Amino acid sequence: MSQSKSQIDFIICRKKWRNSVKNSEAYGSFHSIGSDHRVVVARVKLSLRISKTEKRAPVLDWSKLKTDIALQERYTVEVKNRFSILEKDDQTATERYQCFIDANRTTSRLLLPEKEKKKRCKISATPSVEIARLKLRECSIKYHSDATEDNRIAVQEGKQKLGDAYQAAKEHLLEGQVRELEEASWQGRHAKSWTMINKITGKAPSYTGKIKGNSPTERVQKWKDYFATLLGSPPTVENAEEDIDPVHPPLNIGTEPFTLDEYRKAKSSIKEGKAWGDDNIAPEVLKRCDLDQIVLDFCNNALLKGEKPDQWSTANIIPIPKKGDLSEPMNYRGISLSSLVAKSLNKMVLNRLKPEIETILRRNQNGFRPGRSTTQQILVLRRLIEGVKKSLYADIRSTKEVVTALCLSERSSNQGLVNDDVTEKLNMLQQEIKGLLVAWQQKQQQPSASTKQDATA
Repeated sequence: MSQSKSQIDFIICRKKWRNSVKNSEAYGSFHSIGSDHRVVVARVKLSLRISKTEKRAPVLDWSKLKTDIALQERYTVEVKNRFSILEKDDQTATERYQCFIDANRTTSRLLLPEKEKKKRCKISATPSVEIARLKLRECSIKYHSDATEDNRIAVQEGKQKLGDAYQAAKEHLLEGQVRELEEASWQGRHAKSWTMINKITGKAPSYTGKIKGNSPTERVQKWKDYFATLLGSPPTVENAEEDIDPVHPPLNIGTEPFTLDEYRKAKSSIKEGKAWGDDNIAPEVLKRCDLDQIVLDFCNNALLKGEKPDQWSTANIIPIPKKGDLSEPMNYRGISLSSLVAKSLNKMVLNRLKPEIETILRRNQNGFRPGRSTTQQILVLRRLIEGVKKSLYADIRSTKEVVTALCLSERSSNQGLVNDDVTEKLNMLQQEIKGLLVAWQQKQQQPSASTKQDATA
């Protein structure tokens, strides 16, 4: 037996067999003879079972496609070669698109690296703490070999220095987090700002996503039933065969096949780094790789022949928590992640519709139009009201007539298609002008102060 102290006896067990160790206890059997060793007793029972959780697919780093031109070219060639091997002449649109998905999935796993995990900044790994820890370890070893008073004091001082090093490292880490929070706030990155605030204050995220249910299958069915009723059901149309008279004459909207220029203009609006749909085709693949002709063929087949892949109708719904009891589905709102290829088709159709629709829209229609906003419309009304309030002696009667004429001209020129919000705001404006007009008339009828003095004299 050596003369060293604080010996720890233990049983080593591999991670794969940790479920087999049922109990482990230490007994101070040799304490009476001056030994610090303990008897460690463990009960081991062989336990073999299959893991309940499936292994997650690796998270790939799609951002590499943004900067690596050689990787973009390799990715393009690999997808085209695999897709040409998988596709057949007699396949449907759904089967051909599945071949495109498989080619993209195989290529991404082959060429793209896995995304590096964010390493947490450990205070114990800072250089100052490591140096203080090494000095304390030297003093501790020296004290266990020679238990003198000076060595004991050295150990106490080493512990104090280690605590001070930990405190200094915590303060330095907190200062860095505060600076990062300030930079995110100045840049308008509010999501990152709130993340840093929760990290600094130690607020743990709320447990979300698990609703009430006796099994995972039942919970999934609850999610499905909730969002199915939330999104509504197909409308019931009476007299579906009845002809409806057109309100406007036919518009000159092109129905010819889409061109590469149209597709490239549509895909330029796709934002990189965003989530994708169930087909796992990332936005970086569409924007950085030369797969335009393949995607354009799918879009033209959907436009001309009506052959739409079924994958375009599938969306991943992500529940986002609101307020209240998070074990109930009704306290969540859903975000649908659909295919980016289908969004590109929708964008091309929208780009053809916009120029023709713009010619028949009203002047006061600002919502969902580029370069316009409903806030501008409200601002104009508010400025008009404030201008009238500042000058009671203005020609309020003529202002009222102008506003009324504008309302009538808008209604007559647009064949009854009036924006309810705009009409309501204009009616409110007319009521305020009427009130101001009455106040102005009453003030005109009141005699001035000089008139009153003359009458008194």
